[in-house]
Amino acid sequence: MKPLRIMYSRLNPWLMEMPPPTTSRAAWSHHRMLDVAVVPIKATCSTRVPATAAEMATKQKMKRRRRTVTEEMTKGLFLLFLLWWRRAELDGILDGLDYAGMVGIGFAFTENILYLGAAYNGSDGMGPGGVVGITTTFVVRCIFSPFAHPLFTAFTGIGIGIAVTTRRRGLRWVAPVLGYLCAVLAHGLWNGSTIFGAEGFFGTYLFIMVPALAGLVCLAVWARRSERRMLTAALGDAAQRGLVPATDIGWVVDLTARRQARAYARQQGGKAAEEAMREYQQAAIELGFLHHRFLRGTAPEDFALRGGDYVARINAVRPTIAFPGQVVPTR
Repeated sequence: MKPLRIMYSRLNPWLMEMPPPTTSRAAWSHHRMLDVAVVPIKATCSTRVPATAAEMATKQKMKRRRRTVTEEMTKGLFLLFLLWWRRAELDGILDGLDYAGMVGIGFAFTENILYLGAAYNGSDGMGPGGVVGITTTFVVRCIFSPFAHPLFTAFTGIGIGIAVTTRRRGLRWVAPVLGYLCAVLAHGLWNGSTIFGAEGFFGTYLFIMVPALAGLVCLAVWARRSERRMLTAALGDAAQRGLVPATDIGWVVDLTARRQARAYARQQGGKAAEEAMREYQQAAIELGFLHHRFLRGTAPEDFALRGGDYVARINAVRPTIAFPGQVVPTR
């Protein structure tokens, strides 16, 4: 799961470079999601052995349907809670993808443990049990399809990301619902593929799941480039208003330049200087996202308060840092 977590975290470079307090909040929410995720799984699992083969088949179909709806609802609720109570953490599609991916990874990690245990015991219709059962389940769930749950939840994340950026009131309500329905549909197709045996599973895997994952990556790359252009324009307007030095924008927005600036700060002043540079860059990025919402006419109610806080952080840190080849900033 660690490589998958790294991949999803790198979808959103701005979120990846959050300061420690915000990172801790995101991690706390992620681990709380693990606790919530266990509930619907346990509720739909039973060790009772059906009396007949027909009863077993019926039971499995009903469980697949319930799991498809309840699991995506459980994961989606976290994103809705985040949208409601931690609205400042969401700035667009990339944030939606990143948080959805982390929730899906946490869910899959917990679910895989339960499935591996059931496979080893041979309970809940999970096969012959023992080493053969657990090996088969491990290969299918942990090697071939660890990205399944993050992929399903990504549709809900996209819907949430659209909701926080659109100026259309109706779309703010419709986008998350459509995203959730797409997540349920994708999850249902994945669960239904096992009904048709190995051919159905591998066919769905190769012709639906892998292309969907590739499309998700392409969407993330496009969104990253769009966010970079958006931040450059928003901070350029903020610089004209005297909120941030215009000469600093490149060192804040360009990912390579951001790393070079932090490396330069560490070389000149050690760890403390690097942290000061990181704080400055993040405050400027947050100001850029907020100012973009102001320019679009979708500024939050606490726009002035948050904007003043970002500007105060920028002004407090700026005299203590220096960018490569730059001595005196210009506005």
